[in-house]
Amino acid sequence: MKLGNFTVIALCLIASLSFSRCSSHSEADSQNEKASGTSVKTAVVEKKDMPMALETVGYLTPSAQVEITVSVEGELLKSYFEEGSEVKKGDLLFEILSVKYQAFVDRTQSALERYEIELAHAKKKLERHSSLVKKNFVTQSRFDDLKKEVLIFESLVKTEKANLALAQLDLDHCSLRAPIDGILGKQKVDVGNLLHSGTILTILIQGTPIHVDFQLPEKHISALKQTQRRLGKLAITGLVDGKPAAHGVLTFIDPVISKASGTVALRGCFLNEKGMLHPGQFVKVLIKLENIKDALIIPKSAVQISEDGAYVYVVNEDDTIRYVLVKKGYRNDDFVVVTGDLQEGDKIITEGLLHLYPGASVTEILDTVDEDTQE
Repeated sequence: MKLGNFTVIALCLIASLSFSRCSSHSEADSQNEKASGTSVKTAVVEKKDMPMALETVGYLTPSAQVEITVSVEGELLKSYFEEGSEVKKGDLLFEILSVKYQAFVDRTQSALERYEIELAHAKKKLERHSSLVKKNFVTQSRFDDLKKEVLIFESLVKTEKANLALAQLDLDHCSLRAPIDGILGKQKVDVGNLLHSGTILTILIQGTPIHVDFQLPEKHISALKQTQRRLGKLAITGLVDGKPAAHGVLTFIDPVISKASGTVALRGCFLNEKGMLHPGQFVKVLIKLENIKDALIIPKSAVQISEDGAYVYVVNEDDTIRYVLVKKGYRNDDFVVVTGDLQEGDKIITEGLLHLYPGASVTEILDTVDEDTQE
């Protein structure tokens, strides 16, 4: 009987130890499971002013482009500038052989002088005969002929003045001058060739200032015009290789939206004082609008899309997550303005989103929103 009691006591001790060991393993496993939640990267929802800007690609065009065109026939005698040269308004560019046109001017000038002499003589005769006709020493018919002679010479003088102006204009057209400041293009006709009216010798391009043409989706035009009404001229920046190359203003918004593309054509103007921009070049155009005050800002990578709309996962205090629907507003390359059931300081998941679900446990790696949220 004593042996039996000892056996029972031993068996109870063994069972107690086994249960204790199992309980310890179970608690450790539970702690390990909790510690091994899905690893995610998070960011903090921040409330701040969001600089609002629109970015697109623009095409640079000259502010003025003029074809240097021949107006008279003749041999191209001389070219005064090399291709690609910078010229000023009024600079002599080309000269056409002008001997014939100078002769026309001289001949017309001579004819005009002759008719002016004849007119002066006719007026004197008329003046002398005006007193004689009153005394009936000259017939009225003769006097009328003298008046007619004066009128004829007046008409001839007027005609020759017009002819002289035309001859002088043709002579002036033998010297082709720059109508604007700019840069000469390629010369299309060599010296010595016979030119005809309408022949284009070169083009003259003005790149200072320079225009930029671009388009924006129609959804941005309302905000653009509202800002323009409040601020006046909107500032724009031209970016080349990601760096600011020129600053200017928005000068034109097309009043008609394109049916085909749903976009609106716009034009801006850069001073381009350093000549860094060239017609035909593509540049990024940044249009700065007003700041969005006290906006909730999160990284774009945190926003996911479901059948219900855009949503984010928010990390609770117990390291579980909840599903929160949001509405997206203005965004730039990295961040987006949102509205919804979010508060400043909430932690949202930005990476490791693939296998998550509401209520899941996560292990977070904190990531802060960059202070520089503008383009």
